[in-house]
Amino acid sequence: MQKNYVKMIFTRLVTLLILLTLAPLFVFSQSNTKVAVIAYYNLENLFDTIDSPNTNDAEFLPNGKNLWNTEKYYKKLSNMSKVISEIGEEYIKGGPTIIGVSEVENRAVLE
Repeated sequence: MQKNYVKMIFTRLVTLLILLTLAPLFVFSQSNTKVAVIAYYNLENLFDTIDSPNTNDAEFLPNGKNLWNTEKYYKKLSNMSKVISEIGEEYIKGGPTIIGVSEVENRAVLE
């Protein structure tokens, strides 16, 4: 009797495993499936070159530790925008639908 119980449990587990493996194929094969790309990206100290009194941005000023200047700032903006626009492009064109970011000095820098 115990062998039959083990066999039944094993059969159910295998069946469940097969269903869980194949279910995404059926769900994503439908033509009316909509895709959204949600991303998170660390912008790694994205600071402008303007001294903000409410922000500890001294090392990102032209005379600061990083000798941060307009050329470096615009180069970083260009690089970051290129990378962000390519996130998830194998699923949708035009960049992520929703993106969270970190390490940004202020809203103006992000915009």
